[in-house]
Amino acid sequence: MPLNVYYDVQLENVFDLFAYSLGKNRSRDPLESEYVVVQTEGMKKWLSLMLAQHFSVCSNIKFFTPNGIINHLAGRVTGEQIKADKKKLAWVIFSVLPAHFENRYFDEIRRYTAFEHSGVKLYQLSEKIADIFDQYQVYRPWMLKSWEKGEYVNQNGEKLPEEYWWQPLLWQDLCKTEEINRSDLYLRMLNYAGTADTKDENKHIFVFGISVLPPIYVKIFENLGLHFEIEMFLQSPSREYFGTERFYRNADREELKEGVNSLVANLARTGSEFFDLLAEYIDYFFSDMKPKGEESLLQCIQNDIISLKPPEKIIDSHKTEDESIILNSCHSPMREVQVLYDYLLKFFDEDSNLTPSDIVVMTPDIEEYAPYINAVFGSTAFNDVSIPYSISDKALSGIYSAVQLFTSFLQIPSGRLRFSDIFQFLEKEIVYTKFGLTPPDVEMLKSWCKSSGMKWGWDSDIAESFNLPYYEDFTVSKGIDRLFLGSAVLAYEWSSFNDTVPNVSVEGENFEILGRFVKYVYTLKRYRDVLGKNYSAEEWVDILHNLQQELFSGNVDNDGLQEINNGIRAFGTYTAGIISEELPMEVVAEFFKSYFRSVERSGGYMEGGITFCSMIPMRSIPFKIICMIGMNDTSFPRIHKPMEFDLTAVYPAKGDRSTKDNDRYLFLETIMSARKKLYISYTGQSIKDNSDIPPSPVVAELLEYIRQISGGGYSLINKHKLHPFSIAYFDEKENMFSYSKNNFRIAESYLKASETDKHREEEYALVEDVEPPSEIDIEDIVYFFKNPLRYYFRNNLGIYPENLTQGNEDVEPLNLDNLQKTILKDRLARESLLSDEQEISLDEMLNYYQKSGFFPPGKFGEYMKEINKHYVSFFTNNIKKTLQSPEIKAIDFSLTLKNREINIRGEYLLSGSVNILARMAKIKDSDRIKAWLYHIFALYDLLQSDRHSGEFSTLFYSEDKILKFEGYADLCKNDEEGYKNLQSYIRFIVETYLYGSVNPLPLFPVFGCSYAKKIMKGESTDFGRSWWMQNVYKNNDKYYMEKLYGDLIPETENLKKLSQIIYLPMLQKESFVGI
Repeated sequence: MPLNVYYDVQLENVFDLFAYSLGKNRSRDPLESEYVVVQTEGMKKWLSLMLAQHFSVCSNIKFFTPNGIINHLAGRVTGEQIKADKKKLAWVIFSVLPAHFENRYFDEIRRYTAFEHSGVKLYQLSEKIADIFDQYQVYRPWMLKSWEKGEYVNQNGEKLPEEYWWQPLLWQDLCKTEEINRSDLYLRMLNYAGTADTKDENKHIFVFGISVLPPIYVKIFENLGLHFEIEMFLQSPSREYFGTERFYRNADREELKEGVNSLVANLARTGSEFFDLLAEYIDYFFSDMKPKGEESLLQCIQNDIISLKPPEKIIDSHKTEDESIILNSCHSPMREVQVLYDYLLKFFDEDSNLTPSDIVVMTPDIEEYAPYINAVFGSTAFNDVSIPYSISDKALSGIYSAVQLFTSFLQIPSGRLRFSDIFQFLEKEIVYTKFGLTPPDVEMLKSWCKSSGMKWGWDSDIAESFNLPYYEDFTVSKGIDRLFLGSAVLAYEWSSFNDTVPNVSVEGENFEILGRFVKYVYTLKRYRDVLGKNYSAEEWVDILHNLQQELFSGNVDNDGLQEINNGIRAFGTYTAGIISEELPMEVVAEFFKSYFRSVERSGGYMEGGITFCSMIPMRSIPFKIICMIGMNDTSFPRIHKPMEFDLTAVYPAKGDRSTKDNDRYLFLETIMSARKKLYISYTGQSIKDNSDIPPSPVVAELLEYIRQISGGGYSLINKHKLHPFSIAYFDEKENMFSYSKNNFRIAESYLKASETDKHREEEYALVEDVEPPSEIDIEDIVYFFKNPLRYYFRNNLGIYPENLTQGNEDVEPLNLDNLQKTILKDRLARESLLSDEQEISLDEMLNYYQKSGFFPPGKFGEYMKEINKHYVSFFTNNIKKTLQSPEIKAIDFSLTLKNREINIRGEYLLSGSVNILARMAKIKDSDRIKAWLYHIFALYDLLQSDRHSGEFSTLFYSEDKILKFEGYADLCKNDEEGYKNLQSYIRFIVETYLYGSVNPLPLFPVFGCSYAKKIMKGESTDFGRSWWMQNVYKNNDKYYMEKLYGDLIPETENLKKLSQIIYLPMLQKESFVGI
């Protein structure tokens, strides 16, 4: 029974041949299972669907991988099966390797692991060696056989240098362990000349869609073809023979022959070597494929590849614009996926017969792109049309939150038990539900713990274990004490008990939530202590099972919990009978990190929607549209740097596994598998300076090929904008498009902002469809005008840019930032101005802050207390000299806006007839607008309540100036805008606040004051790009501006009108007095 090989350039034709042969074989015994060998899960799924369509049902098919069928056949012809596993081999190496450290040939290995006592380096090295030895068994079986005989040679029989002798010595030791050596079984199968098990005597074995096989597998199939009927149905990129001799002048592949197809020559090395192997053993090839008619750019290239024609200028210019090949350059992976989404909608719009299952999207790194795919395709907030999709090939740690959390838990012993650690776990549903908490509970607990000064460490023991100084005020236990004390005692302001400041955040009804949280933290601490010790492998299995049960809810992520159980069982199986010594947590954690990274979830292929996957599983499978994203210069072909001691790299041989060459051949297969369109995108523009970034080398080679056949007079690359809401996507004059209504609305708002012919009242009047609040606090209005965009992002979008860069949750305050200093000094100054020295002294307030964990620890904290005491005392004493019985006064009046009554409320410090404000810093434009708003609101309240005595002024004390506002006569006369009295001015202030609370309004105080000053001085009122960059695009304001305007600046005409109305009266009424 010979080994037959059939091949074609289209997989559909290969399938027809396969189905015919399968049907003919089934007629002998329809109930007998057929053996079909495929390379990937994707090919298995595709073939199953095709068989079901062809035969109306897919049944009695047993699918094998190449490894699987070799193992199965080994059992038939030798009576033995391969039981070896790389993970188990790694543990064997981990166990036996230290015993060789006295041997001088292992000196380098010993030095590598000598200074690391946890065993992690040893285990990592063992995994690397196991992987290399596993490859030796497939690609160098004769070399291993020589090693077993004591001959330290390479595959060519040449003696190895002594630096590699440790490998034969280690292999000889490993061979003493059963179930490790499968190379010996391979060689026995090569030499097998007996009779196979009679039950399989006439068994048909079909090999389908394999792109490449190790040489020894080909030899085994060729030999077993004498006993089994083995048929191989393969896809080839060409109907011609394309072995290495076809393209190169010599075996070193250094010089191409004339008249060859350069694209195939550069991409097909793996395939050509594979077909060379088949040509050596197989009698004939079979193909009846003829080139199709040239209809599109893609088909032109495919036909060149089919016939191996060299590139010639043969296509019309219009073919380069037919969009059969699309290349998009974007600024980031997120933009790649956003652009892909729009193109897919365009494809569906153009072809009513196209379905999501006709499309596959492949990427070199599915782990990197999966979050962006879910964000774009899985969100209804930003996309109007839902496209069904599935993501396959993700590692377990990237699929199941339980798996990711489990591996993170195993790192606790090596960590400090930080604030972020505690809430990183608690924020996950599988954890907080276990302890009876909800997401709002978790957010509330996080706020409590932050305010209680909790940073890191349970107590002094953890600090000592890291050889760090111990400061009790910032420990987890101290923070819990503050919370419990605050909930248990009736605390008054500035009070403490036994040097513990009660945190009064916890109210009575929330005490139970605090109790559940404490139970969680104590469980976390207990397992930190447990995991910090060494145990036997059997004990570790029990401990890890208990950890999962005590920390994870059994009603959330059941699949993830099952995978964790599978991993724990695998750990027990791999180590059983091999590891006798106790293991530290670090080694166990390293195993699980590696295990969950290597195990992929099967499924997710062709489930009725668009399939997103890595490059390998769907290779050579035909789709109407094939998309490749992430085709970056450094991402594909993937870079695999072999270990220095990998002898397959030191002494390469034909047919060896090469990640680079395999990826190149995969790209060629992908070109041939696209039936209508080939879509490629990459990060081709810098997000920092917009400079060009080259694509993957294989994409560059495809572009060069297209230039050769088209004359090179065009650019195929579409350069996309940084933001999806760029106006260019909605301008018919631009060669860009978007289907997003949300992005259109944002772009439309930019266009509206540039229109200057609309009246202010139309542009900024109270929005009718937004229900205003019944009550507004003046402080809220002040907060808005100090930074309108910050207010909009926080209150309307829930975005806090400072939190994006916050990195001090886990660290004691080593210093106070400017904001903290200002808040501290402002509160101390306010309390000092209001309080009698007999009620509470400045020293007592500072001691309170210290016990609360506000100041840095140690002597530096003491120094900061003293320096703040000095500054506050000096500042407030100067103010107190001018005060006359200061008291807090309330502001409370109503305004009617658009037939809606709004209550305006607040309070201010009144001394005589003077409104007192203070800030211990140099005065800023935001301070001026604050003082001005309090002045007019307090004044209006006095006028409304008939409490005005005729004199009223506001003083704002700062470190460098005293700002003063007086009276109200002629306050807001402005004939141009028609506001002639204080009431209309205040109404306008409130209207602007209400508008800006739901619409982005870049009316920064620095802009308003600058414009008003220019008017008063009669200067030009132009605000160019340089002004915005110097005054606004900095600190957190830069974040707001870039999110809204990108690299543009906002239109200023409407902002100028607003500034003239709001800021010009303020500057006209302000004055400064000496300190």
